[in-house]
Amino acid sequence: MNKRKIGLAAIGCLILLTACGMKQGAVDRESEASITEAEAAGRENEASITGAEAEKHENEAPIAEAEAAGRENETSIAETEVADCGNETLNTAAGAADREAQTDKKETAQAENAAQTGESAAEQKGVAAELTMETLLSLFTSGRIGETDFAAYANGEPEELPGALNDYISFHLPYQDEEYQLDVSYVYADDGGDPNAGRRSGSAYIDAIYMTRVSDRERCLLYETDERYIVVEDLEAWLHDKRQIGDWLTLELPEGYALLEYDASIGEAGGALIGPQAYEVLDGDAYGDAVKEWTMSGTVGIIPNAQERFTFAEGEIADIPILSNHTSMEKLETLHGLAMPAALYQVSHDLYTASDLESLAEKGIDTAQIDTTGEYWYIFFASEGKDDAYYLALAKNRFTKEEAIAIAKTVRFR
Repeated sequence: MNKRKIGLAAIGCLILLTACGMKQGAVDRESEASITEAEAAGRENEASITGAEAEKHENEAPIAEAEAAGRENETSIAETEVADCGNETLNTAAGAADREAQTDKKETAQAENAAQTGESAAEQKGVAAELTMETLLSLFTSGRIGETDFAAYANGEPEELPGALNDYISFHLPYQDEEYQLDVSYVYADDGGDPNAGRRSGSAYIDAIYMTRVSDRERCLLYETDERYIVVEDLEAWLHDKRQIGDWLTLELPEGYALLEYDASIGEAGGALIGPQAYEVLDGDAYGDAVKEWTMSGTVGIIPNAQERFTFAEGEIADIPILSNHTSMEKLETLHGLAMPAALYQVSHDLYTASDLESLAEKGIDTAQIDTTGEYWYIFFASEGKDDAYYLALAKNRFTKEEAIAIAKTVRFR
């Protein structure tokens, strides 16, 4: 009995265990299925993640491209800013250049207007300007120099001559290492015999303007109401044309003597002195104004219009008129064998006037003991048919007649 119960109990346990096993298997299969589903879900999640990551990468690529584009835009902006800075600099420089050009145009316009009106740029602004050579050249070139109000320039030096019909304004004008003096002559109408009536009424007009180079006393006429006088055609050319005595002739002098620089005030048309001084003229207020070539060891000079003044006979110099006041001349002989037909004269120049000698005597000076005249040998050179003649003067207290002729034979003309 007991054995039967034990067997039944064992079979029951076996059945129970089998059922439990089956149930556990089912549970295990369900768990495996759940695990399989979880793994599938995991793989789906991983796929989703992978897709999300791919989508993220796809999203990151445009962002990277956008960032690169942004950096390119920033570079372009920076380059644009640099270019803008450069343009601003160029614009600033261009503006400065434009302003400078406008200033130049304004100054040019003022200069042109000055040439047309005879007024300087400073005068147009109401400021008293100084006359310069550049302004004078502009006025001369424009042809309006005779209409210019020279009294308006600050550097003019007026000179009134009581009783005269003319007043003068002088200017000292430096130009290219030379000094020039400009003289403007104003004439007044003679009203009823009173030369000062026109001056008082202010009815003056320019009748002559001339300029002198200080170094050689060369002079040119810039304006003249009298048509008999010749006005220089090219002032600029005249300023650069400085003459030398060597342009006309050369000669040989003994030791101790020298041919000095060309001087346009010598004689009638320019020349040069021969140093040193030969005759002394006493200083004083009433005397001492003797012409300088009448006191030096000699002179060479030019005589214009010789054909109208000299007389010729068979190609030789027959006669020469007296060439200056306070002078006496005597022909000694015709000279042959020189570079040009020539004649020898002895010439006497008064170093004092009669009133000068009286003043000297009043001062207790014995005029018999001083040189009152300058005595010279003159050799004149002239060819019939040629406009210019020449002369060589040598002091008689320095050279004998033979020495003078010997020096004349060394003269050569250009």
